[in-house]
Amino acid sequence: MSAKNSHLTLEDRQAIQKGLNNGSPKTAIAQVIGKDNSTIGKEVKKHRIYCPAPLYKESSVVIKNVIRDCVYIKTGCPYNGKIRNNKCLSPCERAEPMPCKIRDRKLVCNGCSKIRTCVQYKYKYDAEVAHQKYTQELSDSRTGLNMSPEEFDSLGNLLSSCMSKGQSIEVILENHPEITLSSRRIHSLVNDGYFKPYGVDQFTKRRTVNRKQAAKKAVYKPRVDRKYLKGRTNEDFKAYMDAHPDTIVWQMDTVYNDVSNGPFIQTFIHPESSFMIGIYHDEKTAQEMLSGVRTIRNWLGSTRFKKYFNVILTDRGSEFTKAEEIERLGVRIFYCDPMRSSQKAEVEKNHTLLRYICPKETDLRQLGLRSQKDLNLIFSHINSYRRIHKFNKTPIENIVFLLNDESLPKDLCIETVDKDEVLLRPALIKKRD
Repeated sequence: MSAKNSHLTLEDRQAIQKGLNNGSPKTAIAQVIGKDNSTIGKEVKKHRIYCPAPLYKESSVVIKNVIRDCVYIKTGCPYNGKIRNNKCLSPCERAEPMPCKIRDRKLVCNGCSKIRTCVQYKYKYDAEVAHQKYTQELSDSRTGLNMSPEEFDSLGNLLSSCMSKGQSIEVILENHPEITLSSRRIHSLVNDGYFKPYGVDQFTKRRTVNRKQAAKKAVYKPRVDRKYLKGRTNEDFKAYMDAHPDTIVWQMDTVYNDVSNGPFIQTFIHPESSFMIGIYHDEKTAQEMLSGVRTIRNWLGSTRFKKYFNVILTDRGSEFTKAEEIERLGVRIFYCDPMRSSQKAEVEKNHTLLRYICPKETDLRQLGLRSQKDLNLIFSHINSYRRIHKFNKTPIENIVFLLNDESLPKDLCIETVDKDEVLLRPALIKKRD
């Protein structure tokens, strides 16, 4: 049995493989080899072997351009694919593999009784292969970079190009699976100055910032009539969701730098997909925010707006007080508790990406944010940015899949941006007057 803080041995990996083959849960395997549950999951995910879906054979002839592992085969392909006998005869890059309870839960297909006849892609864990890969990685880490000068030069140029656009190292690796180094290794190389000749150092990384202590400002807030909160508190929201679990919820907020002059950005996010849109305003008033909801309704039409915008959750800001008028448009609205922005955490978190393009303490109009068109460009780049925590998909891909409407992003004025062209810097909207 291994010590808790030691590396996995070949015997440990053989025990893991045997447990997976027998259908044992990760908890039981961890107890056998004396490791934490998370260690088993990380080991299996890191060293599993990808096995593509088998080629289709017809009359002893292998047909290469056929896909059987795609969710659209049974539900109907929205991309004009030719489907025949549970096979897609017109493969495309938008194929979505079918989910698998065993593979998605166990991370591998070891122990599955249908593995011989399964037509889906698979992952397998082999103890011998995993240990060989581990020892090779350990050797490489102790002998330096295992890369040719040409490969290193290519990596340096790629990092320089993508990081200058505000992309994180993790997203760059996800967009470029040909890179064999781990994100941790690349972070270390960047911090140690290996990529300085390419203009990349620790200060190029997106999270390396200097934080200044914000000065407290005395702001007078006039008393607001709270009658609009009746039946719309966070407790009411929870009760409504318990009674209507399939409701599509959007979170709403306002972003601005100059409370006197604006511009003001009314943001909406679909939490499950991280898809976010924004409405441009010159004033921060309740009437303006009402017109923002009305704008979205005009984009989609009354029927589709009611279909996709069931509930809006927002804070108790004075600009969101026209609850009755908003609900007349066909959407319910609820409010978070006072000082509890965590109750709409997704919209708050996504503002971080918006702030990379529209930093605080800057004149947004002078920067280049002057119209709805500029805002649409900003959110097109944000929604084309891959999310590691959302199945490594972009918000555009996620919302199309979850709501099953391919035209929805475009109807909300969002366009797809190529993965290497995503720019999360102020240069995106900077104009020369």
